[in-house]
Amino acid sequence: MEPEQHTIAVAIVTNDKQEILLAKRYEPESAHTHGKWEFVGGGIEFGEKPEQAVIREAMEEAGIEVKVVRLLPKIISNIWEFFDGSKQQILIISYECKIISGIPTPKPEHNTGDIKFFAIEEIKSLDTLPKVYEMSQMALT
Repeated sequence: MEPEQHTIAVAIVTNDKQEILLAKRYEPESAHTHGKWEFVGGGIEFGEKPEQAVIREAMEEAGIEVKVVRLLPKIISNIWEFFDGSKQQILIISYECKIISGIPTPKPEHNTGDIKFFAIEEIKSLDTLPKVYEMSQMALT
């Protein structure tokens, strides 16, 4: 199998208490991601700008309308190796965002089983996807 590469955009949503919004992944068929905390976000559709993808994904996965505050200064790269020998490289573009309307609500049909705000210290002890803590710190600086 040929290795694949995907680019995703994530919303690092902060609130007035300097907490970070995370969604708990609900994807029972995917052992490497199910039950892990992550940011709302996802794939950038053909012709879509990354900022548009973040806004769309926040609505789809959390039922919130967000505004982009800023592009964060580092693109993150993760390589996943699967049991069948396949490999994927995920490039993550992250944006600090603020909620402008709506209340974060899990959307199981979009792979979110739970969703809530966490203080940065709490994120260290969560079962997260790679780089969530590092990316959270970027949003708070």
